[in-house]
Amino acid sequence: MVSGKGLIPLGPASCCHGNSSWFDGVSVMPWENFGSTSLPNERVQALAVDTDGNLWVAATEAGKLVKVETQTGKATEFTPPMADAGPYSVDVDTKRNLVWVNEIFSDRIARFDPSNNTFVEFPLPSADLDVRRIEVDRSHPNRVWWSGARAAKIGYIEVMQ
Repeated sequence: MVSGKGLIPLGPASCCHGNSSWFDGVSVMPWENFGSTSLPNERVQALAVDTDGNLWVAATEAGKLVKVETQTGKATEFTPPMADAGPYSVDVDTKRNLVWVNEIFSDRIARFDPSNNTFVEFPLPSADLDVRRIEVDRSHPNRVWWSGARAAKIGYIEVMQ
């Protein structure tokens, strides 16, 4: 997913008017700058940064949550428990350094704990909400807000711990 140059490929639907590009942690660069003729099968939908400065990437089509260590460029892929979940939006609870990601194809929101590499999934209140955005409530980090595109709804999930 990340090249030897520490770059994240962005698919055609992600940006740049249909042209594939690379993200280097600072700016987006056209794919052509890297001299490759094959395009990656990735669709990066969201980025978030944790308290350690790591970049978290929701790679929807690949079905992965990806951690990019910004100091080294090393990428580690994590697969949610639900097959083909489609991670779409990502945010970080900076008080506890937990990563939240919505799973657009399975109607769930998942919490990932980087300290032990585990997911906990929470079902949304109804099917086919088409959640496109999540946001950790900074004043109540156990609460994660979501917005659904198809249902024109917003809501939140709140966990006890």
